[in-house]
Amino acid sequence: MFCEKETGAARFQVRASADGTLPLEEAASLLAMHCLVRGQSPLDYQVMVRAGGSLFERVTMKARQLLEAGRAIAWRQVVDALTSRAIAFRSMRDNAEAATGAVWASKDDPRVTPLGRPAHWI
Repeated sequence: MFCEKETGAARFQVRASADGTLPLEEAASLLAMHCLVRGQSPLDYQVMVRAGGSLFERVTMKARQLLEAGRAIAWRQVVDALTSRAIAFRSMRDNAEAATGAVWASKDDPRVTPLGRPAHWI
């Protein structure tokens, strides 16, 4: 699937050959045609590839584990409405300080989510 980088809009799809390779001539021709019609460069596009069954299953299983471990993992936050946006990652479980109040995290702190663990190594 070829998508515009700026908007993420899907523009066209090229199916793999029977041997699993990308039909280069077909892909290049379609990309050139879209660039010509839209006044864009090939660098304005990105390619998305569908993950194979076992890869997708492993990714979804890990995502489920992360969600169960900490629920709200990431959220968008408007830092300045006119200039920027940020994505923040939760490193602690929901309501981690409910029982103890605000305390510094310690090594192997059970309140830290699996996704947040690397942030606590720094």
